[in-house]
Amino acid sequence: MISKQHLEQLTQEAERLGASACAVISSKKILVKDDLAALCNGEYTCPNYGLAASCPPSVEGPAEFRKWQSQSKYSITVKIELPTSVMFSDERKGVMQRLHQIVAAVEQKAVATGLSLR
Repeated sequence: MISKQHLEQLTQEAERLGASACAVISSKKILVKDDLAALCNGEYTCPNYGLAASCPPSVEGPAEFRKWQSQSKYSITVKIELPTSVMFSDERKGVMQRLHQIVAAVEQKAVATGLSLR
């Protein structure tokens, strides 16, 4: 079983790596919308489609996420605070890459300390 102290260590790691804020939440509180995945490669295809390991087609979609979610008690949210203008500029890709690096490092630390991600 995961301890509160262990979760705090993981959020501190994310903040050390550059996250503006982190929070531990109940995995049950994450709302999974089927139509959100359609935005990636539906009528409109995201210009970054296929570039991130955390996005389609590398992930299995809402049904698989719900299965994972039902097996997980806690999730860690990670926030990088930045001006809105950055998200509408060419800098966006670098910020998203940084976010991915932070999350991947926290996942690696969790696994290294004995936690299962699935």
